[in-house]
Amino acid sequence: MDTPQKAYWFVGATWGGEDQSERFISGGTWENGYEDKFIERVQSMTVGERIAIKASYTRKHGLPFDNRDRAVSVMSIKAVGTITANKGDGHVIQVDWTIVDPVREWYFFTYQPAVWKVVQGSSWLADALIAFAFDGQKQDYDRFRNEPYWRDRYGSPEDIAAAEERPILELWPSSKQLKGISATSGYMDGYREAVSMTLGGVERDEFVDLARNSIYFGKYSPQSCRNVFSNIRRIGLIEPLDGGLWHPSKAGEIFLEEEIPNQLVRNMLERVFGVAHALQYISGKSPVEKKSIFEYLRSIYPQWTTDFATSSITAWIKSLGLITDDVQYNITAYGRYWASALPGTLQIPALQTSTVTSLSHDKAVEARPWPSLQQVVDCFATDPDLAKYVFSGTQIQSLHVAWHCLKNKRFVILSGLSGTGKTALLRHYARIYCTLSGLDPDEHCAVVAVSPDWRDPSGLLGYLNALHADPTFQAEPGLRVVLGAAHNPGLPYFLILDEMNMARVEKYFAPFLSAMEIDGALVLHSNDEHVNDVPPSVPWPRNLFVGGTVNMDETTHPFSDKVLDRAFTFEFWDVSLEEFFDRKPVELRLPFVEALLLQLQEELKPIRRHFGYRVAEELLAFVRSCADNGLGGESDICELLDQAIFSKVLPRIRGEENPPFVNALAGVERVCREHDLGKSADKVKVMQQQLAATGITRFWA
Repeated sequence: MDTPQKAYWFVGATWGGEDQSERFISGGTWENGYEDKFIERVQSMTVGERIAIKASYTRKHGLPFDNRDRAVSVMSIKAVGTITANKGDGHVIQVDWTIVDPVREWYFFTYQPAVWKVVQGSSWLADALIAFAFDGQKQDYDRFRNEPYWRDRYGSPEDIAAAEERPILELWPSSKQLKGISATSGYMDGYREAVSMTLGGVERDEFVDLARNSIYFGKYSPQSCRNVFSNIRRIGLIEPLDGGLWHPSKAGEIFLEEEIPNQLVRNMLERVFGVAHALQYISGKSPVEKKSIFEYLRSIYPQWTTDFATSSITAWIKSLGLITDDVQYNITAYGRYWASALPGTLQIPALQTSTVTSLSHDKAVEARPWPSLQQVVDCFATDPDLAKYVFSGTQIQSLHVAWHCLKNKRFVILSGLSGTGKTALLRHYARIYCTLSGLDPDEHCAVVAVSPDWRDPSGLLGYLNALHADPTFQAEPGLRVVLGAAHNPGLPYFLILDEMNMARVEKYFAPFLSAMEIDGALVLHSNDEHVNDVPPSVPWPRNLFVGGTVNMDETTHPFSDKVLDRAFTFEFWDVSLEEFFDRKPVELRLPFVEALLLQLQEELKPIRRHFGYRVAEELLAFVRSCADNGLGGESDICELLDQAIFSKVLPRIRGEENPPFVNALAGVERVCREHDLGKSADKVKVMQQQLAATGITRFWA
């Protein structure tokens, strides 16, 4: 669990042009002078947190450093204190104040809002401000004015190195990125206002109402406000929490708390196609003409047939301080700072735009009787395609009952050992179920491999591209069965998610979790109208069977209770190799290899490091191929089998020192030496020595 970072507060004390500082300090209070602003922030202030009264302004002369005759933002610290009580009304708190005499002045990193939350550890700038205000430390002027964001305006001629190391970016695959981003009133400040509207939680329609009464979006149409909402959602500044309300994400909170737009720049470079390309292009050619940038962007994405998207991208990177516009575009020090983190080659998406075949105009198919449990079990027992799999009757029965006991929550998760047939069980169950219903399994089932880069539902369902000449919907495989299930509520549809915890389920599966819990609407996109025959939402399909497989190891994400509460979870750890071998034709049996695998399995089972049917089958196939390649001699086969065990079985072994693990390693070494597997035995011996020396061991150490 992440340790909460400590918050410090910098608050204004001027109402209607009158300074209230003396009243606050003498009365041991601080008050929020706004009727309907900063309420949630003041309510979140906690007893024991530090707070300072500040005043912000600009100065051009008499500064303690060379400001190159430019105005500099200043923030004076008048008093500091500790919060002693909070009434919770969003207006009044009690504070134990200490006057700062003489007043101390802080430069550059000032931010203007009346209530500024600064989080310790969020950046070196924040830590420096906290140390200055509350610990009496001096400000390092040179470090600030030579920070990339300010260097072009105030930096030293010798161009002192940046205070921070080069940032680390994780660009989304181009197919998943938002294709450009529309210009917005106020740009960065407009987005700050938009994200701040979600403090305390809002619904989308409530956001639209708030936006139309705000400074930057007061003249926007409802649809334009929805587009702003969609953009701040798509670039990760807001996220839905329980109850369906939208709140600032962690990135959104950082964006609200920082004067420098680092978080917004990061999210745009990572998630918005064209932003990184434009910055990299300008960085390599600076200075460059506007026309050249537009032509370059259209060349890498021909679907931009006008300058609407290209000009919006350029306007955004200019507003963020990454470039300047002096007849031609020039990269700034801040722009070079971020351009240095970009990969040498940036991805370009495929040109075609996927659409969904219209279902809304087709007549719904008449409902059909769904198969019974006995019909499904009988098919599993006689289906020739299932002869190589080992599924117990209990596994099939449990899956069927779990998928049928709750009509609005047909959701199961199969976890456990890799290679035990979890995905195969779900896939073949769906195939059999559809066949028994007289349906085409290919039309009623989608098997989707979850990608580690999924951060929202777009990888599963697709996403709206509002910047195309006509809004389009980039569809993904999961959307077909969702729309089919919604259109034909009397027919079964299956959505199977393979390795569903490769990404955080709560993020990409959030609309499904909310919809199935309240039996409500499944939101597909934020547009008011159908886009490429995709509606904004559909009623939760009670005929949609959702199944997921998971492997719990260090490469995957854990499940939250929110996910587990909505699913039936079954574990697959029992592996019957004897039954698996007995199902094979006599001519494919390899008794000496089977005996070895059974012995190794017996030693590894107590520590849950045994292997599944997939590994066993691959080892058998490896040995069979020896004869096919002229390696039929006993010594050849033994040497290759040793290498196969070394490659497929031993890498699974890892753990800490305890009696069962020590015994398992000793047992594996013994079995390997009994079968003349010298390389494998020696590797296990090394692992035993490492375990004795450090208390922990693994194959890859």
